[in-house]
Formats: sequence, C-alpha cells, structure tokens
Amino acid sequence: KVALLYGNNDYGKELNDKFPGMLQKYGMQLTFDDGSNLSGTDFRTVILKIIQSKPQAIFLHQGEKQIGIFAKQLRQ
Repeated sequence: KVALLYGNNDYGKELNDKFPGMLQKYGMQLTFDDGSNLSGTDFRTVILKIIQSKPQAIFLHQGEKQIGIFAKQLRQ
C-alpha cells in the first residue's frame, strides 16, 4: 500500500499517470493520490488524508525544501 503526493508540474502529472500501473505490476496498491503546489509549505491537511488511507509507504515528488517541511509536519 503506497500513497502518492506529486508536484503539479508536467513531470508530476506524468508520474501520476504511470505510477498506479507500475504499482499494480508489482502487486502493490495505491491508497492515496493527489497533487500539490511545488512551493507549498503547509501539508497538514494532505498528511491527515494520507494517514487515513493507511499506506505502508509514501512516495513524495516535491522540492527538497518541501520534502523537509513535509517530513517535519508528518512527525508532529
């Protein structure tokens, strides 16, 4: 079970189109799928949604700064 949070750009949208098929190929399930602004700083709402989907892993396509902010907010 994997949650996907992708950036709203061309690469992120392409990732969103292909990621579910790649997971399915290896017997994995997508539990959450959403895009976000690559310059976002408040992930609390999306983190709650991800937690509710009960993933075993989170695949995060964001900028370096946003990944750090996401990780910090996830731990809170």
